[in-house]
Amino acid sequence: MNRLFFKGSVCLIFILLGLMSSCKKTSQVESESDLAVVFAKQRVRENKRAQAAKMPDWLKENRQILHSRMIEMAQKSYEETGVWFFARGAGRGTDEQETMAVWGDLLFFGGLETLPGYSENNREKAVKFWKSWQNLETGKLYNPLYQDPQNPEVKRSMAGNRNDYSAEEINTKYIPSILKILGDTLSLPVNVTSRADAGVDTFDDLWGWMPQWMTSKAGAYPYQAAVEVDNGNFEKIPQVEAGMAALVRAYNRETGMWRPEPLDSFPWEEYQPSSGFKIIARICGYAGMENFPEELVHVAVDNMLAHKNELYTDETTARNYGETMAHYLMLTDYRHDELLDAMELCLQGFKDSIKWKKTASSVYCVFGSGIIGLFLNWEDLPDDLAFNQWFRFEQGCTMKWRFVVGPYGNWVNVIPKNAEEIFGNENYDVGKYGLKARNKVHWSKKRSSVIEQQDVTLKVTNDDVTGEGTFTFSLTAEQLSALQQPYFEATWSGEFQVSLNGEPVKIVKYNLPDLKAGWYIPEPAVKTLRVGENTVTIELLGPGKDQKPDAPLSKTAPFIRIGLIDWS
Repeated sequence: MNRLFFKGSVCLIFILLGLMSSCKKTSQVESESDLAVVFAKQRVRENKRAQAAKMPDWLKENRQILHSRMIEMAQKSYEETGVWFFARGAGRGTDEQETMAVWGDLLFFGGLETLPGYSENNREKAVKFWKSWQNLETGKLYNPLYQDPQNPEVKRSMAGNRNDYSAEEINTKYIPSILKILGDTLSLPVNVTSRADAGVDTFDDLWGWMPQWMTSKAGAYPYQAAVEVDNGNFEKIPQVEAGMAALVRAYNRETGMWRPEPLDSFPWEEYQPSSGFKIIARICGYAGMENFPEELVHVAVDNMLAHKNELYTDETTARNYGETMAHYLMLTDYRHDELLDAMELCLQGFKDSIKWKKTASSVYCVFGSGIIGLFLNWEDLPDDLAFNQWFRFEQGCTMKWRFVVGPYGNWVNVIPKNAEEIFGNENYDVGKYGLKARNKVHWSKKRSSVIEQQDVTLKVTNDDVTGEGTFTFSLTAEQLSALQQPYFEATWSGEFQVSLNGEPVKIVKYNLPDLKAGWYIPEPAVKTLRVGENTVTIELLGPGKDQKPDAPLSKTAPFIRIGLIDWS
């Protein structure tokens, strides 16, 4: 890293330390997790149906049937295994998934202390058991009933083991979730997006999953990178920007869905297309990505409403479309009441009582009906019993960073928040800093050209890999005074560090050679703009990565085109 960017990074670190200190002063009572739950509940209350209603009688009956059945299953599991908060994989395939289906679904009826067999001693034993899944050298997870996690080559044979077990099939994200419910964490970080060792960067696997339209995998990589940025790994910023942007660009402009099929043949009734909710859930619901393109929001909402009678053919589609609509309610007021009506229709997907008697389907029924009931304002179903995964609506409220789709709708900028923009600060105002409020502001902005985009001449060094270039432009006093929110208009292929008048602006590592993208210019760099000559310094660090499977380095000659626009 050169001296310029080292200086900029040090300044940024001190700014962030100040932000974190400020947040701690204003939220000493509640943890970030507690604050996120408070925030999510507030946003749901703002978007639920105004008129209170009652839960349908058929749903009450099915919930009671499920509750009784899950109590029996939990008790039986405890008796058979001797481990509290654990169930063998019968209906859901793997032990961790079955555990969440049985014990996790019981949390829709009461807190941890209401579960059969609860005691502090049993909770501590359960924590010890689930933590024992982790190899303490690699961070990888192994089911200790099938193999020794510390010596995975040592196999174990236990009653209830399945013949088709494979450590590769462990649903990695479930184990941290189970431990969070139990009030603990794994001993080491875990690579939740792959089976790689903890700490191994597997982000570029994203580019292989995207052409397969694997929404769970594709949505996870940029979100996990965003979490790492928030935890202080600033080298992940180029990945977040490229990854979130790629997910947004992949949305179908005709259907508004994260699938390739055209509108006239889109399979609305199938599970897989509806599971595109895992994209919007992660980038907007979890991380709070701003400026999801308004035209895409309208197309998606219009199409879901036009096909509302096709969205509840079974419990899986009903659950997935129900949550998808919930996320759109959080982004915009567009056709708000109609979306609530369509969510209510999705309840039909859970009406068959047989589905409540099978663990593989009941998990969709209790979750889907709960999240829908939350927004339908059922007064006889308290919020915490309707829904217990509030992180789905925390919208990055306690994160120290904003993730903002730029002025062309095809690139995402990672921007540090000011202290008052973080929920928990005494000066936080959701009317200014909430996701819906931010979107309204972004969607009203207009682009205007200030300096036309131009090719920058790069002086490549003898290794033909690195080099540098400068782009000089002049501003009149009138142009400078009119600028409100300047952005660079960029098109490029190569890994670049970019600065303006000596202040850091951007590091990019992934190519976008065919589109114009808007790069956010940080405030310290904006303040250097002056009447007369301004200089953009560009350092070529090497070939950039193409956004294709395996993220190959581009073999074409590196280039960059830069212009200046105002987006306000």
